[in-house]
Amino acid sequence: MFNGHKKHTIYVDKVVDLGVTMDKNLKFSAHVSTICCKANSRANVIHTCFYSKDTSSVLSAFKTYVMPIVECNSVVWNPFLIKDITTLEAVQAPALHKADSRNEVARLSLYRSVHCA
Repeated sequence: MFNGHKKHTIYVDKVVDLGVTMDKNLKFSAHVSTICCKANSRANVIHTCFYSKDTSSVLSAFKTYVMPIVECNSVVWNPFLIKDITTLEAVQAPALHKADSRNEVARLSLYRSVHCA
């Protein structure tokens, strides 16, 4: 904003650029909490509306509808704080647990396939 010949600078606590939220200390904690909230809500919708004993179809729905939310622009905001990494990893745990809560072996194979794929 210009006022005559004087330049005015506006200071903000956080800014959203290309869909990535960054605070004044160049940390992405606000962005991580926002995308984790969206991803958890999407995973809950999948769990409520989609019932199947076939773990591969549940995993496919999770990878198709939840993981893109988490991975979008991840090259830009690569998390470096332990609390952000833990928060992001916590998105997968409930979804994979709901995928097949009766079969521990299937749950472990789902967990490996999400991390390895």
